[in-house]
Amino acid sequence: AGRLANGLRAIGLRVDPAPQSNIVLFHCDRDRALAKALLERGVLVNLMRRGTFRAVTHLDVDSAAIDQAIERSRDALKTL
Repeated sequence: AGRLANGLRAIGLRVDPAPQSNIVLFHCDRDRALAKALLERGVLVNLMRRGTFRAVTHLDVDSAAIDQAIERSRDALKTL
């Protein structure tokens, strides 16, 4: 989760709070547009409430998959 949180911060998303488990909460004001763009790129996240997303990692998600999710998220942000 730390790798994902750091990557999302690096592409300009606000991650808060810092992850304490495998859950990463991040924020974007253009929530619906970002949710759609992420889904179109195969990045599965939950829109918890206005502007707040939840991403979850698990043992089967390796560092390459996390890096891919970060890159796809970067691409999604470019469409906003």
